[in-house]
Amino acid sequence: MRKLYRSGSEGHLPFLVNPISEKRASLRMCRYWRSLARLQRFAVLISLLFLLMICFIAAKDTIGVDNIYQLPKNIANGAEPIDMPPDNYKSPEEVPYKKSAPVNESRERSKSNEGKNNNDANKEKIQRLKYAKFKGPQNDKQKAVVEAFKHAWKGYKKYAWGHDHLKPVTKSYNDWFGLGLTIVDSLSTAIIMGLNDEFEEGRNWVAESLSFEKNHFVSFFETTIRVLGGLLSAYHLSGDQIFVHRAQDLGSRLTAAYATSSPVPYSDVSLTNREGRQPSWNTYCSLSEVTSVQLELRDLSRVTNNSTYEMLAFRTSEHVHNEGCQEYDGLCGMFISPVTGRFKEHVTVTMGARADSYYEYLLKQWLQTGKTMDWLKNDYNQSMAAMEKYLLRYTKPNNFAFVGEIIGDNVYSPKMVF
Repeated sequence: MRKLYRSGSEGHLPFLVNPISEKRASLRMCRYWRSLARLQRFAVLISLLFLLMICFIAAKDTIGVDNIYQLPKNIANGAEPIDMPPDNYKSPEEVPYKKSAPVNESRERSKSNEGKNNNDANKEKIQRLKYAKFKGPQNDKQKAVVEAFKHAWKGYKKYAWGHDHLKPVTKSYNDWFGLGLTIVDSLSTAIIMGLNDEFEEGRNWVAESLSFEKNHFVSFFETTIRVLGGLLSAYHLSGDQIFVHRAQDLGSRLTAAYATSSPVPYSDVSLTNREGRQPSWNTYCSLSEVTSVQLELRDLSRVTNNSTYEMLAFRTSEHVHNEGCQEYDGLCGMFISPVTGRFKEHVTVTMGARADSYYEYLLKQWLQTGKTMDWLKNDYNQSMAAMEKYLLRYTKPNNFAFVGEIIGDNVYSPKMVF
């Protein structure tokens, strides 16, 4: 029997239990463990093993990341890094090379000075842009956003420069297309924020390192809206012709997606071989990916004075318009064939992914063409009225609005898509 002692001033309880010895405590734990059912003990052991594995993996990743960036040639996934140019980096024109004939030193000095003057002029032009169009952050919230951009840019430069995306946890990178997506995506943002240094870094990478010679297929839609769109927006904000040259090179490669038996392009395109195809897992294209490239390709036609890009892209819009999507008064199915040009039967009708930006681009194309093509606006208005008729519902009893989908054969699914 345990002895009880009065607590006195040591506690609020009337009695304190005599402390149990360590040996006795261990004995109690053993008895408790043996009292558990076999399944309970198994579950506890599995949980402990899982926790040990997590700790081991976390420790291994930390050690691996530290080692990766101690050596310049070690990079995640075993790929060769695309490094930032060092401070003592020399452009190709400045690298010495052997020639059979003597070098005309005065001419070389003249060329060097000319290149330096061009760089200075470019920097001056960028500096003028900052004050001519954008004033930079004007309040605390804007300053916080700019600082967030600079923080992200710094991490990207250090660990993923020239690659598509930064993986911040492992301090490595991911390449989806191998086209420096983060850099091209960020050019216009840097200009608007007044970040001249960051813009110039990105601009120089585009001029010197961006290459479309990739031995793999890329998404026609994603490459158009992100890379082509990024280059064109950077041109319109900076006036730098290098972005037009790069955009024209890319655009000529992207047109290979339209080599189909219908006005509907393929989903994927090889920028090197200039050929399009459908992925093996789907013979149909998403409605949104073939009807949401028209703004970028039309703009490319305007800045290059070459109507080919606009003509190819707009044929798809006209084709979808002629198809009509009459079953649901202008709401179209989410899949369409690049071979037959027909919509897939009994397919989902939605305002969500794979269809959403089709409706968005109807209105934007009407605006981009100077409000001269009324059928674009009419198709948009018709589809929005149909959305309210077929997809909009209200909850009970609170009467909250939500937008669902039509799946299969006229079956309404109350799925919130926004």
